[in-house]
Amino acid sequence: MQEQKYVENNVKGKAVQVDFAVLTGPAQVTDALLSNSAQFGTVGPPGTAQLWARTINGLGFKTLGALSAMPYMLITRNPAVKTINDFTESDRIALPSIKSSLQAVCLQMACVKEYGPENFSKLDRLTVSMTHPDAMIALLSGQSQITAHFGSPPFQYQELDKPEMHKVLDNFSILGGPVSSSFFTTSTRYAEKNPEAFAAVAKALEQSTAWINAHRQEAAALYIAKTRTKESMESVMRQLNDPQFSFGINPQKLLPFVDFMHSVGTIKVKANSWKELAFANVHDQAGS
Repeated sequence: MQEQKYVENNVKGKAVQVDFAVLTGPAQVTDALLSNSAQFGTVGPPGTAQLWARTINGLGFKTLGALSAMPYMLITRNPAVKTINDFTESDRIALPSIKSSLQAVCLQMACVKEYGPENFSKLDRLTVSMTHPDAMIALLSGQSQITAHFGSPPFQYQELDKPEMHKVLDNFSILGGPVSSSFFTTSTRYAEKNPEAFAAVAKALEQSTAWINAHRQEAAALYIAKTRTKESMESVMRQLNDPQFSFGINPQKLLPFVDFMHSVGTIKVKANSWKELAFANVHDQAGS
């Protein structure tokens, strides 16, 4: 979106400046959105559900669409751990944010399947908040208390390249299919006051998604250049060509997060449809 200047080109006859900011995590993105220091932001399914529930009678945050669906894997170096039931007090699971990140909520969902609804937080005591790079370093070192990492690409693939590592589960297996990993969001108040800007950004999201799907090699090169990653082109393309990876604006498995978070009291508002959390521009999509 930034490289192709889609937003600027979609605002006809006007000179606009679009600023892109990289923030450190979902909490920072949420704060930026609520303070209006950013008008659009990407957050995971739990963050999308919380923003919607917290602002339903005010700013009214909703999603313009998803960015992608990709597997997020729980990786461990402990050979005794084959399922989540095998974790013990000597294990520690690193993930982005305890209790609130996509990985943390997925782990709670897995606990419900394994132990029942009343035990949704059974493994919370073993979780540790860490950035993905730090978690990978800790896990691979073999010297840290961290014995597992519920991560994301590209870190999980780098971990699995090591013979002593193996996968326990992933978000797709927990929810029974592809799960949108992040959502592009803004407030209803902003969309109503700035319809032209909203339309330009919504269209830019569609254009960016289409460009990635049509130009995988160029997308990989752009990713490497922008992030300054040390990953090889071969490694990035291996991930992009994984059949479980998809780039599309259709929200997948958003409602199950809302239902779960409402059932355990994380949010106080229940939705009857995923469309309640989305703007009309994606209502014709095959969401869930």
